[in-house]
Amino acid sequence: MAILDIIDLVRGDLNQEEKVYEFLGRLIETVEAETCTLIYLGNDKKTIKTYSRIRLKPGWIEEPIINYNLVNRVILNKKGEFLIDWENINNMDLILNSPKWKSVIVHPVEFNGEIKGAIYATVPPLREKEFDYNQYNMVKTLAGIFFTDYCKFALIYDIMIKIDKVFRREEIIWQ
Repeated sequence: MAILDIIDLVRGDLNQEEKVYEFLGRLIETVEAETCTLIYLGNDKKTIKTYSRIRLKPGWIEEPIINYNLVNRVILNKKGEFLIDWENINNMDLILNSPKWKSVIVHPVEFNGEIKGAIYATVPPLREKEFDYNQYNMVKTLAGIFFTDYCKFALIYDIMIKIDKVFRREEIIWQ
């Protein structure tokens, strides 16, 4: 069912940001994540923009907690991972005086052989669950469906902007 929802989402009339918002929400529902983030990368492989959502809260998360060491490793290896993030101890359990580690799925977003970004999903494993291969595979599949069409649209949009810039320069030259 989730696959059909993603196909309908890509072909729907929403703008790009609304599609990303709905896509991340669908991922949160499908793999029962607490948070889900899309990290867009520039040609230099540095983060351009992040879109992030948290379960049961409307709107975007302004400053998501992301372990960029994991993201960079996934981008470098061009291979996703699912694991407990033992490195990231941003939150502490005050009662137990221990870190609130999270189970993480990090998957690269690839288009035409180039890494364009990454999906980063988290869930607290000790309180809820730990991601397994099934959830990782679902993220990989849904991201593949969504970003194949989404990136084609973005590529066409970029080409249109470049063509428009060329025509504007020609107009300036000829004036």
